[in-house]
Amino acid sequence: MACANTAGWLNPYGLACKDYETEYCAGGGFRPGQDWAGGKDYNYPERNCCACGKCTDQPGWDNGYGKTCGEYEVEKHCASGTVVPGQEWTTGAAFNYPERACCACGHVVAPARSRPASPSPSSSAGGSSAAGGGGECVDDPGWRNPYGVTCAEYVKKLYCAGGAVLPGKEWTVGPEFSHPERACCAC
Repeated sequence: MACANTAGWLNPYGLACKDYETEYCAGGGFRPGQDWAGGKDYNYPERNCCACGKCTDQPGWDNGYGKTCGEYEVEKHCASGTVVPGQEWTTGAAFNYPERACCACGHVVAPARSRPASPSPSSSAGGSSAAGGGGECVDDPGWRNPYGVTCAEYVKKLYCAGGAVLPGKEWTVGPEFSHPERACCAC
């Protein structure tokens, strides 16, 4: 299923997703230095505009027991991009990682960029890594989350490895943490 912008969405200043596509966002994330134009003050373009990272549930996903992403939200296992406290038991490998597949559980759309095909020594160190078939993934230079944690520290703290957030560490990504899943190759 292709991403579709939220119909009729505008930020408080009258800008629509098409404006964000030309000025502020590209490939599922904010252009460098433009992330100030997102979040609550701007009516969450990252939740409404595909170019800014609007999330789409993984098509056809279920948890191995027939529950879909929609059911995870309806049954209140997940809400607003995070697992509901006390519902962590419904996530992880035993339930086919809804936190990686369902927007309500924390799945995010990373901007289009090359990612390593498999973990390599340099990617596990948090730096750039060679991608399978050519190209490379390079951490966004100088990126830190609001708490001062760098891409390399995300690896050292075992939050991310091999291009994915590690199970149980989903709380370390998303807008509150300045999207390390968009900035760090290890995530």
